[in-house]
Amino acid sequence: MRRGRQYLQARRAAPLRVLTVVNRDVVPVLAAGLRGFGLSLMPIAAYLTGVLKLIWKIGAAFGDWAVNLVFSPTVWLGIIIGGIGAVFLVVGGMLSRRRPGATTATPGVEAAGKPARGGAGTKPPKSVGSTRSQPASSVDSDFAEIEQILKNRGIN
Repeated sequence: MRRGRQYLQARRAAPLRVLTVVNRDVVPVLAAGLRGFGLSLMPIAAYLTGVLKLIWKIGAAFGDWAVNLVFSPTVWLGIIIGGIGAVFLVVGGMLSRRRPGATTATPGVEAAGKPARGGAGTKPPKSVGSTRSQPASSVDSDFAEIEQILKNRGIN
């Protein structure tokens, strides 16, 4: 009985194997042929739609600009001003990403990382009747524990 099942399974799988071998051989050739045919249709489509004339005009305009670039001081002045503007943009972006005070203590915080008394970094006291004060204090104590662990390991 077992041999019969194996035979049937082998018979069912055999046509799939043949089809797979045929597909592996035919698909790359078909794909290459379709790509080549599609590529050969592009110049005809560019001519019929007028894109070929547009590309020629763009090339001629670029050539005229390049000739004027060499001999015109006004164009060179424009290039210099554009370069200075680009440098300012890059430097401004680098300065905005820089984090001030990464190595120095911030105002209102002592060197040990505890808030200074009466400094700029202190928060005003919360109202006594607030119902949210208890969960906030538990969160603060959790953060204090995490900060202490990080400090013990030398991470600031």
